[in-house]
Amino acid sequence: MDKAPTWRATAIFTRDELEMLISDSRVPPDRQVLYALQGIAALRHGAAAGLRWKHYDPTSGW
Repeated sequence: MDKAPTWRATAIFTRDELEMLISDSRVPPDRQVLYALQGIAALRHGAAAGLRWKHYDPTSGW
């Protein structure tokens, strides 16, 4: 349970913040990929962390 129940609704990144997280050279490449999956695909941490390359489908059109 959150200490401040109303906080979670405001805990979102802006587009500029997400762009910085996935493109800044100070962020390690593995984290850039994780943050991109979470931000662009709207995945929660557990869902993004569980993905493997075998889940990638190059024929899907994405």
